[in-house]
Amino acid sequence: EENLDNTENSNKKAKPVEKLISLLSGIVSPIIPAMLAAGFITALAKLLVLAGISETNTTIQLLTVAGDVLYGFFPIFIGWSAAKYFGANISIVLMVVGLLVYPNFSNVFSNFESVTFLGLPVTNVYYGSSVLPAILTAFLIAKFEKILRKILPNALRSIFVPFLSALITIPLLIVVIGPIGVWGGELFANLFRSTYELSPILAGAIIGGTWQILIIFGMHIAILGLVSAPNIAMYGRDTIIMTHAPSLICQITAGLAVALKAKDKKIKKNALTLSLTSFFSGNVIEPVMYGVNLKYKKPFIAVCIGGAIGGAITGAVAFSLYTFPVYLGVGFGGLLLGCLVGGLVTFVLTYVMGIDEKDV
Repeated sequence: EENLDNTENSNKKAKPVEKLISLLSGIVSPIIPAMLAAGFITALAKLLVLAGISETNTTIQLLTVAGDVLYGFFPIFIGWSAAKYFGANISIVLMVVGLLVYPNFSNVFSNFESVTFLGLPVTNVYYGSSVLPAILTAFLIAKFEKILRKILPNALRSIFVPFLSALITIPLLIVVIGPIGVWGGELFANLFRSTYELSPILAGAIIGGTWQILIIFGMHIAILGLVSAPNIAMYGRDTIIMTHAPSLICQITAGLAVALKAKDKKIKKNALTLSLTSFFSGNVIEPVMYGVNLKYKKPFIAVCIGGAIGGAITGAVAFSLYTFPVYLGVGFGGLLLGCLVGGLVTFVLTYVMGIDEKDV
């Protein structure tokens, strides 16, 4: 309790952005061991494929599924940790957040052209890798529980506090909170399209510099769906995938810089382990992102700067709107150059700026 009080007092003095970072770090940190386990399982499956085992082998298939399950149900894990963080009833939070990844919830959208709740439109959103909806859900339930305990008599609390807190939160979640990331993603996608027509370099810098922030707010899924998927379907290529790729490398190089720079052995070991986990598990950069870079703030700033530079470089090699190859053929060299330069810039900036090793 004393630690929680100290954290709350320090958060009151902190700036809004620092509060958000501390909040995210505090909620995600307990899930890092699961991220490590999932990352290494995924890496093992990929190494076995590289060793010559077929991807269709059922053992490889099961290992791959085991490595992916954390991120398929990520909101539930976030909801569990957020419930503990805010002091909400864990079982109620998990029940409400579980709705987001429950297959029958998605099936409703498949069976009806339009879905409404009490006349209000419900947006079809993919929540599998989202973070903020679960956090906001836990926060609201914690608040509603406190209010309901004050106004309800003791005899009714055991039944009506969980019932009403869930009943009030569910419509807010599916009608308002959940779609926020999609709406923001749609605005950003339109901005990207307009900017790309003006300057591919500028558009690449914007995507590369903000992509990791978009991941936090869940906007990246909307952008991939609105821009990347149609581009790949129509042209077989996409520039979004290319311009955001350097930022993934930047997350890893920032973590490696922390591992090299830090004096505390525990921090060094943690940064190195999470960096290697993210590297070998492919595009799953959440371990090093939440466990190191976002936690210590300065490395994350370096990631955004390096990602912007790398994105600008990769954008510069795709001057024809959404038509140049991304990972093979024309543009591939630019992608590698963008990743290399962005990663080096991030590494140097992180190492030079350092971290506050007391910042936990």
